[in-house]
Amino acid sequence: MVDNADALAILQNRSRAKSDPNIDKNTGILKNLVGAKTQAELDRLEKFYTLDRLNELKSNPVKGKFDDKHLQAIHREIFQDVYPFAGKSRTVDISKDEEILRSIPAAEIKSKEPGGESVFSVHYPPVESSDSMQTLKSVKEYEFGELSKTLKKKGAMDEPLFLTKLVKHSAAVWETHQFREGNTRTSLTFMAQFSKHMGHELDQSDFGNRSTRDALALATFGKTDKLREIMSNAMAKGKLLPRKAIEKKLAMVAEKDKPAAQELRSLYQAGKSFAKENSSNKTEANRLSSQIFNKGFTAWKAGKEIPKVPTKGGGKADDIER
Repeated sequence: MVDNADALAILQNRSRAKSDPNIDKNTGILKNLVGAKTQAELDRLEKFYTLDRLNELKSNPVKGKFDDKHLQAIHREIFQDVYPFAGKSRTVDISKDEEILRSIPAAEIKSKEPGGESVFSVHYPPVESSDSMQTLKSVKEYEFGELSKTLKKKGAMDEPLFLTKLVKHSAAVWETHQFREGNTRTSLTFMAQFSKHMGHELDQSDFGNRSTRDALALATFGKTDKLREIMSNAMAKGKLLPRKAIEKKLAMVAEKDKPAAQELRSLYQAGKSFAKENSSNKTEANRLSSQIFNKGFTAWKAGKEIPKVPTKGGGKADDIER
């Protein structure tokens, strides 16, 4: 049975099917690998298949150089079960209505909108344009070039400055909207991985909320306050993630070997003191103390003796005594 939302989607998409190879001309929805015939069914199955992929990426991220190919690889990993175009840059122009833009004075939005189209839409870079600097290809090259500059400053920025860069890059990568579908989840996963690489792990638990997409849409018009607040909270909660992961591992060990769990807890406490003395900042200290604990945990899992923290400096997890 086709409901009103599906009927509207079919009418809207069938008119674009001739120019958009991703639209199924019979169903009016995106071509997919899950056999969905209605938009509601596709939405449900897409969420089902991508949820596990997204969770897996948190612990097993896609490796890359934080460039366009890296972003495409992440999209492919998330949507490989759902769309035939997973990991492929779009070949058609797209725009999407964003209700949150009604909170911005129309005059400010009109300055970014072409012609007489809806002032509540975000128009993403076109595949082709008379202005070669505004095409999707050119915009991607520029934005990833800017991100590359930030990558080179790893370890040289304080937290407030990095937060500003994170907000800027998150909005820019999202605004390229280089995929036919799945841009928000892909860009946020990409930016979370980028942030962790730069020494600031993000708690992604709120990234699936509509408010995050709204914040990204507002940021494309220079209204970055909401996105900055979301990213700031994600960074603050992200600092607790390593401790939570360690406590979870300690609980698991305690169920099987209480003396080993106590020994690992002592290793963690000693590792924190060692890391504090041998690190230049708190972020580096947290990373080092986690590395020390994880070496001990790995040794326990392998049935080996749990190592000791060295009594003198060195500053590397490899320095722990065996």
